[in-house]
Amino acid sequence: MDDVVSKFVRKSKVLYSEALDDLERGNFNKAVSGFYFSVEALANAIVYKYRQRVRGFMGRVNIISKLVSKDVGKKMLYLYELRVLADHKETLLVESDAREAEKIANYLINELRKSLSKLFQLSENSLRFMNSRLIWIQEHFSCVLKYWQEF
Repeated sequence: MDDVVSKFVRKSKVLYSEALDDLERGNFNKAVSGFYFSVEALANAIVYKYRQRVRGFMGRVNIISKLVSKDVGKKMLYLYELRVLADHKETLLVESDAREAEKIANYLINELRKSLSKLFQLSENSLRFMNSRLIWIQEHFSCVLKYWQEF
């Protein structure tokens, strides 16, 4: 796995674990925020792997909606709205809000990981194909070289 992508995946795991700890401690606003950022880290891994440039949250959601699915994009948007309530509004979130964020994050993480796995599988298949083409070129090129040397 690409080094940058693996760092995003690791960050996602750490943020998710921290969000679970916050949820168990009753830090519901922090938990919602952590769940969102754990999903965002995986989304960033996909965006990076596809070599896409995005500006801001909506750019990321639009890219993920196109690359993964519209449903994933919609759920990311909803989780983001919960995070905005937790981080930027006067609203104090309660346990049911944090549990809902956890449930959405679990779904999104699962879908984004599947997408990353497919992406790396495609990359490996592409590399195998390219290697087979290179072997073919080398074999035929060596025949041409032989011919020219004899000529």
